Amino acid sequence: MRIRKMPAIFSKLYPGAWCTLPAKETKTVYITFDDGPHPQITPFVCELLAQYNAAATFFLIGNNMCKHPDFTTEWYSDRGHSVGNHTYHHLNGFFTENQIYFDDIKQCDLLVRSRLFRPPYGRIKFSQFRYLSRRYQIVLWDLVTYDWDPTLSPQSICSHIRSNVQNGSIIVFHDSEKAWNNMSKSLPEILKFLNQEGWNMAKLVV
Repeated sequence: MRIRKMPAIFSKLYPGAWCTLPAKETKTVYITFDDGPHPQITPFVCELLAQYNAAATFFLIGNNMCKHPDFTTEWYSDRGHSVGNHTYHHLNGFFTENQIYFDDIKQCDLLVRSRLFRPPYGRIKFSQFRYLSRRYQIVLWDLVTYDWDPTLSPQSICSHIRSNVQNGSIIVFHDSEKAWNNMSKSLPEILKFLNQEGWNMAKLVV
């Protein structure tokens, strides 16, 4: 069974990485999106966020930025969002030599100007973490939706988030074709729920 809520041990294994952020007086949640940009899906997500005055953070793949050059760092900031580096080729750190991994991240840096970094799949070797944490704020998560998984339903995703969200949670969605069916149905319901419950939906900043 996949882990949909990050175990507390990860905070000890990767000291300084963000799995959650400290609770605020106004209860706050941080919604994030991985694997974009996508020319149709990303605008859909941003228009939906705007309806709820919600800010989010988008962890971008450099190769997708090259394919869709209209999506610059400024495109996101103009809409009130922040961005992070998600490598150029969506590399799995567990199976990638360190120097290749670091060079791929630097290549993404040319397109994504951010000190935020999220390792694809959440998989990063300790040697990679030690090196990168001196240069980036590494962001993991508290709750992952697995919106790309066709064996899950939008209803189960919504139930998971409603039951487990807490002040300071970092939630992962994906603005990708693979996740579209689940994300496009669950995200509106989650935003509606968070808005009705008085949550502040904020972007991550360093």
